[in-house]
Amino acid sequence: VRSGVTGDQLAVQRLLQAQHEAYMNELSRYRKQQEIHQHFIHQWVHQMKTPISVIDLMIQHAEQAQEENNSPSSTQSLSSIREETERLTRGLDMMLYTARLDKFELDVRIRTVPLHEIARRVVNSYKRLCIKYSIYPQITGEALVQTDEKWIAFVMNQLVGNAIKYSKHKQGTKKLLLLIETENGKTALKVKDEGIGIPAHDLPRVFDPFFTGDNGRLVEESTGMGLFLAKSVCGKLGHGLAVESVPGGGGTTLTISFASQSLFKFNGK
Repeated sequence: VRSGVTGDQLAVQRLLQAQHEAYMNELSRYRKQQEIHQHFIHQWVHQMKTPISVIDLMIQHAEQAQEENNSPSSTQSLSSIREETERLTRGLDMMLYTARLDKFELDVRIRTVPLHEIARRVVNSYKRLCIKYSIYPQITGEALVQTDEKWIAFVMNQLVGNAIKYSKHKQGTKKLLLLIETENGKTALKVKDEGIGIPAHDLPRVFDPFFTGDNGRLVEESTGMGLFLAKSVCGKLGHGLAVESVPGGGGTTLTISFASQSLFKFNGK
């Protein structure tokens, strides 16, 4: 053969080419299935939000009627229903944001935002739970940071939700502090609770997906996904997320670190 390529080598080349084409076809089918799955999740979540909104509206009307009739027992039942619908809403939001994470770069908008105002909105959304479990939130400090407002609000929701989840089992009043600190041009948001704390042997794994640890056995609604998603989002936004905790009731502090100057360094991961 003039080209120096033997028949066996040509056969191997054809085999490798056929295998490559088969691999690419399989990859294309897999990607198509993923797109269909993602589309279904988005559609399903939005469909589920409609009946939840209707239920919430019905609860508002019922609460107004009960206040007029002065029926505390019925009001308490309605409050429990509202709490469950709020849990459903947050669960659906988590599923929706998880689905969007794969195409994060298409759903992100970086601009300068007031961190304290976002923190205030997030805390207000948990007002009912804070009152129910005698948790007193407090926000201190103000700062402007470069981030995506929607995604950082999602991260704060996970951190505040976790703080309440692991504080409500302690007796008496508890504080929930959101501390905004700026030093040398760098801003940090600390979410500090007075909950049950995280055992030292669990700390290295709290950002792993589906990891619930010892505390997961105490809290039935623990999914092990909240901190994993928060860490993933912070990584994509170029922010840091660290945890400190003292087990046995010493509380937990989660810190979001915002770098100085240009904060957004999308890495596509």
